[in-house]
Amino acid sequence: MKDNYAKNKRTINYIFTSIGFIILALSIVLLVHDYRLEQQAVNIKATILSLNYKQGSYQATIKYKVGTETYRPTIKVTDNKYAVNDEIPIKYNINNPGTLIVTDKYFYYIPGFILSLLLLLFNLGKTIKNLKRSSNINHLKTKGIFIYANITEVFVDNKKRKYKGKYPYKLRCKYTNPIDNNEYVFESEESHLDFNEIFAKYNNQTIIVYLDKKNTSNYYVDLDSLLPHIELVDVGELMGDKKKPKPELPTEPTSEGENKDEEKDSTDKPEETKEKESQ
Repeated sequence: MKDNYAKNKRTINYIFTSIGFIILALSIVLLVHDYRLEQQAVNIKATILSLNYKQGSYQATIKYKVGTETYRPTIKVTDNKYAVNDEIPIKYNINNPGTLIVTDKYFYYIPGFILSLLLLLFNLGKTIKNLKRSSNINHLKTKGIFIYANITEVFVDNKKRKYKGKYPYKLRCKYTNPIDNNEYVFESEESHLDFNEIFAKYNNQTIIVYLDKKNTSNYYVDLDSLLPHIELVDVGELMGDKKKPKPELPTEPTSEGENKDEEKDSTDKPEETKEKESQ
């Protein structure tokens, strides 16, 4: 049982932020490419040899001369004011006179810039926040300490957005330090997990909270620890600097293991029982 809503929400945010950066980078690359072509452009006038109307626009065959070479390419004409034998301004590549350079397409990049800026405007801040959140959780789990707090309250956070017609839940828990009897109250992040179902199934009364050693206001209530795949440990160990023990993977029983268990049981028997058996 996982809170897929929160995970999917962060994933979608990362995707849209990535798309925004990709569109922005692509627009900049194309803009720089066309700008460099513009620096190699030579302005001249060509003569229109013929005009044909095809697919909603005019196709013009033109003629221009560079040095001793004459070129007759076909270009698209968007303005219908031209006629055969009229002169039309063009630009060709100084390094390749047979290649024409279109200089009126910079406005094509404007929608890409606008779209990328909108995507980044609505998602970049959330992405940075999520990355900071992930980094802080990782820091607390690896460098901080963790405690075993008592669950005191589950409440609905009606300030957040509904998911499948329901507001998210939050969990509040409390821990009393056995050393100085100071009481600490912690609040979890919002979640769409059905806590009542979890409590009924696993009979949860406690939850793991990760703390910054130097700043107890920096904490993370680990909702995943409500599920049975995380092993909870003794409170005395949690208050120390010891690393969290890794849960041991279950192994299949073998005949050798069963024999060892039998030997252990025999050694645990009282001495009187052993004497009777020897007699």
